[in-house]
Amino acid sequence: MTSATANSHEPWEEFTIAVPDLPSVIRYYDDFLDKSCSLQHPTENDVWSISISGSIESLDFGEFHPVFRPILKHWCCNQMQTMAVSTAQVRFQRLRNILPNDLLLILSSAPTTVRQIWQELISKAYRHNEMGSLKSILYHFCKFNLAGWSSQYAEFLSTLAFPYVDKYASVRCGDVFLSVDEEAVLVAHFDEMSDIITRHPQMVNDEELRTTSVLLCAFQFGLRPMQIGMLQMRDIRIWANAKDTNASVHLTFRMIKQRSKNKAQPLMRKVKREWAPLFIELYERAIRAGLSGEGRIFDVSSARETGYIITKATTALLPEPRSATELRHTAAQRLVDAGASQEELAESMGHSDIDTGLVYFQASANQAERVNAALGISEIYQQVTKIAHDRFIDERELAVLPMAFRYLVSAPVQLVSPPAQRTRSPHATDASNSCPSTIQKFIDRCC
Repeated sequence: MTSATANSHEPWEEFTIAVPDLPSVIRYYDDFLDKSCSLQHPTENDVWSISISGSIESLDFGEFHPVFRPILKHWCCNQMQTMAVSTAQVRFQRLRNILPNDLLLILSSAPTTVRQIWQELISKAYRHNEMGSLKSILYHFCKFNLAGWSSQYAEFLSTLAFPYVDKYASVRCGDVFLSVDEEAVLVAHFDEMSDIITRHPQMVNDEELRTTSVLLCAFQFGLRPMQIGMLQMRDIRIWANAKDTNASVHLTFRMIKQRSKNKAQPLMRKVKREWAPLFIELYERAIRAGLSGEGRIFDVSSARETGYIITKATTALLPEPRSATELRHTAAQRLVDAGASQEELAESMGHSDIDTGLVYFQASANQAERVNAALGISEIYQQVTKIAHDRFIDERELAVLPMAFRYLVSAPVQLVSPPAQRTRSPHATDASNSCPSTIQKFIDRCC
């Protein structure tokens, strides 16, 4: 066991936590490289160099006080071995924004005091991301029975609220979407490149062809850079018909960022027929270059390089640079505007939860028009809106309403519309004078 203690001159001189010793080698998996990697001598080294999506990243524990390093190393080791290594790296980097005294507060907290400390840290305007890293450490304490915590407190930790954050604020305001003109420029570029490849393929060099194909995947399919960069030769299928001059190109990508590896199903996508010549030529050139089935068709070394290719290409074509994330949001919104359902959107974008895409439906003017048109056809909806507008109802109108609405106005009265519109029956009663709370509830529900 390694004990984390501070010297007598520090404000946290009484702080000490015994943590299990680290293994001599930490093994983890790089999804992009599709292979296992190892980290040697993690206890002795305060700077860990790890492979994330093909790129080498550093975790510098030297930025933290020595008293924290054994704890943070043990936490990072477990994160790297139990989840995506990129998640461990992001959570670690967020801890750099936590003041040492505040980090001490949360690490020395007990189940009986953590709620008060948690609220104190939230009041200091720490963001959702930083608080998420701190809670992850507390869950780590529960898992390994450290610092007075145990697994029985894991459910209690879930009740600690995070600061509010709107993850989809940029989607709601529309900043992440390409304009119609920008989309038209990209479509025209793909059309032009396909035409050149068909007529004079020698006029397009390998780099231009690769860049255009990468950009096409991001634009048409809304894929992440990592998914695009992982495309292999064996993932490309070309179907040619003797009676048809245009061949079909099918690409198989991999789902990423899934909560369970069992849910990571292959994503098959069909390239538009007009743009298929781009991938046919790219595939033929790769074969002539001797690329095997496991070879990466785009010849990129990391997901970061793929993202850079996309940004560089949009910089040259559009008024302002656009990232792969913005192209992905635009592709999702384009599907929703075309009338796609929740299930279709989730399948196309590779979401593990169909509710993830609800924000695109809320931001879609086309979907709002479709809903309004569908409701306008409904006789029940027309009748309910009429009752809500007039604020009166009679027995015949009440009788034809669904049971859910009839329950709200179950008082034994007959309601009619204003005298100016309809002759009041001697047996009718004004809605505002009979069972007002029930009628108001009904009217509010209608509105």
